[in-house]
Amino acid sequence: MPPTLKGVARRSGIFAVVFFALILLLDRNLVVAVGFTAVLFLLLLGFGLLVDTIFYRMRLRRWERDRGGPK
Repeated sequence: MPPTLKGVARRSGIFAVVFFALILLLDRNLVVAVGFTAVLFLLLLGFGLLVDTIFYRMRLRRWERDRGGPK
């Protein structure tokens, strides 16, 4: 199944919530926590989709190679 933005956003969102809580506990500044969390979420969204696409293509190539190989 190819990677979707919805799946990557879900994983990024879960990690962003944990990161937000951690920053809020350490810094106790709401503006800083929201800012860092927003930047992190956007970075995770982009890189997560890139990594998922790369791994999907690798699995697809392996599956095609194994399927078409000698039996």
